[in-house]
Amino acid sequence: MAGFFAKFYIFMAVIEVKMYTLAIIGLLTTVVSAFYYLRIIKIIYFEKPKEPFEKSYDWGLKISLAFSSLLILVYFIYPSILTEAISLITI
Repeated sequence: MAGFFAKFYIFMAVIEVKMYTLAIIGLLTTVVSAFYYLRIIKIIYFEKPKEPFEKSYDWGLKISLAFSSLLILVYFIYPSILTEAISLITI
C-alpha cells in the first residue's frame, strides 16, 4: 500500500505542474510492472508447484522474519519514529 500511495502522490504532483508526457510515461511503465507483479501472484497461488518445497524451521530465519515484520509494523503505525531516528543519523 505504501508503494501505491507513493506513486499516486507522485502522479498527482506531476499532473499539477502539467507534465502530461511524464505522467503518461509513468502510467505506461506502471501498467507494464503491474503485469509482472500480477504474473508472480498468479504463479504463486494458481499454478501447481513443480516440486514440493523442503520445509525449513531454522531459528535464524524465524528471528529475521519476525524482526523485519516488527520494523514494518512500527513504520506503518508510527512513521515519525523512524524518520526522526534517520534525521539524527544524518547530521
